[in-house]
Amino acid sequence: MTQFTLSEMQDSYRNALSALSKFIGDKTILYGVEIVGVNVTSGWISVNGELMPFVGGPLNTQVYITDLPGVDRTFEDTTVYPVYFTKTATCALLGSFDFADLKTLDTYKVLQTTLETLLTDFAAHTHAYSAITGKPVIEKGSISIGNVAVESTHTITLVTTQANTGYFVGITIISNGTAFNDNNITWAVKDKTVNEFKIVVEDQSGVTNNIAIEYFIINF
Repeated sequence: MTQFTLSEMQDSYRNALSALSKFIGDKTILYGVEIVGVNVTSGWISVNGELMPFVGGPLNTQVYITDLPGVDRTFEDTTVYPVYFTKTATCALLGSFDFADLKTLDTYKVLQTTLETLLTDFAAHTHAYSAITGKPVIEKGSISIGNVAVESTHTITLVTTQANTGYFVGITIISNGTAFNDNNITWAVKDKTVNEFKIVVEDQSGVTNNIAIEYFIINF
């Protein structure tokens, strides 16, 4: 085996492991690295696109990454190259990042079970809108007004008697004629009771218009 073949093999698995590490995410525990008393166990972690062993030992606040120099080996062409590079992580007082930044990666089976549970809970708590009680929109409707010569008042009788007069009335002016003429209408809500309210509309331009009103009431 030549050094070129060995280099190709190393690059191949190194690139594959780097891609896997990036997929897993930065500062992720693959397995192990568990706190047991005042110590932390050995395991494997993913850091900055690299998978590396975590050497267990006394628990500390930081994670220190050691990049050991390669071991020299003489190849067939009598050239000496550094090989067997080793990178490890361990707890330390000073390091590259906080130990608390490491997060455990659940297995695929655990993630699948969690997702299935969430979907089941979601289905159990999802209802059709018609089945929901306490909906904010209590009533809605529309009235056709036509031409507002100057001012007109329209009484809306509520289907359901309200507990109080604190409900909100939403109004939309619908143009059934010329938009320019119908765009000069003002409106106001007055005399709210628990059974009805009035809509007052006024023409500000004096031209012929043709409008309708859509309304809804909300009680929060």
